[in-house]
Amino acid sequence: MAGFIEWIDQYDLFLFDFDGLLVNTEFLHYSAYQKMCQDRGFTLPWDFPKYCTIAHMGSDFLQKAVYETFPQLYAEEPNWLILYKEKQQAFLDVLAQKGAPLMPGVDRVLKFLHQHKARCCVVTHSPSSLTDAIRKYNPVLDLIPHWVTREQYELPKPQPDAYLTAVRLYGKSGDRVLGFEDTIRGWKALHAASLDSIVVSSLLTEDMKLLLTEKKVPQYQSFEELLS
Repeated sequence: MAGFIEWIDQYDLFLFDFDGLLVNTEFLHYSAYQKMCQDRGFTLPWDFPKYCTIAHMGSDFLQKAVYETFPQLYAEEPNWLILYKEKQQAFLDVLAQKGAPLMPGVDRVLKFLHQHKARCCVVTHSPSSLTDAIRKYNPVLDLIPHWVTREQYELPKPQPDAYLTAVRLYGKSGDRVLGFEDTIRGWKALHAASLDSIVVSSLLTEDMKLLLTEKKVPQYQSFEELLS
């Protein structure tokens, strides 16, 4: 806990991404996209690493990649919002079957921050309908008092809107803020909001690791590694 003990003294507000950082939902999202396509009569050909590479670049990249992979799907349903709603329902179906375990080390981190009365907030691309469902499987997430979900801001990551909203709602004048992300687009959102950042992920490509190294952003494979 040495790092967090030091950060407790250095920072006033801690911001956390959600999917893939606090909760192991990345494979559930991947399965949900597979199911959404399958229900439409298409078989998604990507393996999990390829899905992550595309999804972590941004939601627009994922939409474009799906439609480029399935031109017939675009002809059938060009309104991505409709497909995305189908994907969200598929996610809830998969969640009910498999649950959503916490990422390694997250339980200890959240309990430590709660014990030290640290101000914390989740800042996520997911809507509250999904985060609320996941929280039912992981009550320790309720130790985080503040949540900024997709309904509360205009532009998704890598734009800074989500983090700027969190700081506006739950920050105070002069706050020192530290954000945790697991993707490059999430880190770009923190960077654009002029916030200090740490990236925790085992799914980064070598190019992504190099970029973060050049920007002097601390990187960890997991919260367990960060805590060791």
